[in-house]
Amino acid sequence: MILRIIIVVLCLFASFFLLVSFQNSNNNTAVETLKKKALQYESNEEYDSAAIYFKKARDFAEKIKSNVALQSVLEAEITFWINRADKNLLDVKRQLHQLWDLYKSDSKFRISYYEAKSILFLENSVQDSFEYFFEKTVSELKNSKDIKYEISYYSYVAQRHIFRDDLLGAKKYVELAEKCIEAYKPKNNSEIDDYFSMASDFYIQYGDCEKALKVTLSSYENTKKETPDDAIGLSYILNNLGVIYACLDDFENAEKYYNESLKLSLKIDQHSDIAISYNNIGLFKLKHFSDIRLAVEPFKSSLLYSNGNSQTDIQNKITSIQGLAAIYIKLNKLDSANYFCNRLLELQKISSYREASTYDRLAKLALNEKDFNKAGYYFQKTLSIYRNKLGDKHPEVSRALSNLSDVYKNQKKYIKAAQLIQEAIASNTTEGVDSLNLRQNPDVSKVIDRDLMLYQLNTKI
Repeated sequence: MILRIIIVVLCLFASFFLLVSFQNSNNNTAVETLKKKALQYESNEEYDSAAIYFKKARDFAEKIKSNVALQSVLEAEITFWINRADKNLLDVKRQLHQLWDLYKSDSKFRISYYEAKSILFLENSVQDSFEYFFEKTVSELKNSKDIKYEISYYSYVAQRHIFRDDLLGAKKYVELAEKCIEAYKPKNNSEIDDYFSMASDFYIQYGDCEKALKVTLSSYENTKKETPDDAIGLSYILNNLGVIYACLDDFENAEKYYNESLKLSLKIDQHSDIAISYNNIGLFKLKHFSDIRLAVEPFKSSLLYSNGNSQTDIQNKITSIQGLAAIYIKLNKLDSANYFCNRLLELQKISSYREASTYDRLAKLALNEKDFNKAGYYFQKTLSIYRNKLGDKHPEVSRALSNLSDVYKNQKKYIKAAQLIQEAIASNTTEGVDSLNLRQNPDVSKVIDRDLMLYQLNTKI
C-alpha cells in the first residue's frame, strides 16, 4: 500500500514538472514569436511597429523570468537600433541609454551594449568614443572568458574597417583575432567562421594571396560541411577563390571558381552576387585576355544586376564602370573613357580609396593627351589618398610615385623625377606585403627595373 502511494506521489510530481516545463517552453516560444514579428516589421521598414514588438517581447520575457529569452531579445533589439543610427542618431542613443538603465547589471547585456556602442561610434567616425567602448567591450569579454566571442568581435571590427577601405586600421584587429585563435586553439574551424570570412577579404585586399588562399579554403571546407545549403555564402567564397587564384597566376582555377560562383548566384537569383561574379569575370578577362573587348559584356551584365541603391549595388556599379573605363582607355576611345571616369567620381564619394583609382585613370588620359600639368595633378591626388589609407610603404604608393615620376620625366624635370623613383623603390619594400603584390599590380612591377631608370635620369641631371 505504501509503495503504491509513493508511486502515485512520484507520478504527480513528474506530471507537475512536465507541465511546468511545457509551460516554460510555450512562454519562450511566445517571446520568440514576438521577436520574429519585430524583425519582420524591421525588414519591411516599419520601424515604429518593430520597436513596439521588441518592447512587447522584452516585457513578456521579464514577466516569465526567462533570462535566456530576454538576452535573445536584447541582442536583436540592440542590433535593430544600431542599424537605424544613420536615420536618427540621437533617437538611437536615447533608446540605448534606456536599455542600459534597465539591464546594466547583467554582464551579457553589458557586452552587447558596449559592443553596439563601439560599432555605432566606429560607423560615425568618432574615434575616441569608439576606442573607449572598444576597450570596455574587450574588458567585459575577458572577464567572461568567452574567447570565441572575443574572436568574433575582433573579426567584426576588422570587417567594418575593411568595408571602409581602412586596411591599416583593419590589420590591428586581424592580429588581435589571430592572437586569440592561437591561445584558444579551436577544435574545428566552425567555431571561428567569422574570422575566416573576414580574413579572406582582408588578405585579398592587403595583397597576401598565399595567406588569403589558406583562410579561404578553410572557410570553404567549413561551409560545405556545416551549412551546405548556404548558397549565398558558398557563392561568395567561390568568388574569393577566383580572385586569389588570379592573383597567384593560376588562371585555370581562377576561371573555374569565377564560373562556379556565377552559376550558383544565377541559380538562387541573388542579384548582388551575380553582379559581383560578372564583374570579376570581366576583370579577369580584362587583365589576362589579349582581346580586352571580351570583358565588355560581363561588365555590362553586372550593371544590369546592380539596379538598386544599397552600398553593395553602388560598389558593384563602381567596379563595372571602372572596368569599362579601363577598356575604353586601352582602346584609345577617350570620349567614352572620360564619360565613365566622371561617372565614377560621382559614385565614389563614399570611398576615397576607390576614388584614387579613378584619379589614376584620369591622369593616364591626360598623359595620352600630353597634358602633363593635369596628369601631375591627378597622380598627386592618387598618391595622397593611397598614403593616407595605406601608409608610406605599400605597392600602391610605389606605383603612384612611379607614375608621378613619369610626368616629371616628360616635363624634363629630371631631379624631381629621380627623387620620386628613389621613393618608389623604397616604398615597395613593405612589411607584410610580399612579391605577390607585383604580380597583382603589373604597374608596380616596373619598380623592379627603376634602378636602371634612376641611373639614366641621373646622367641627365
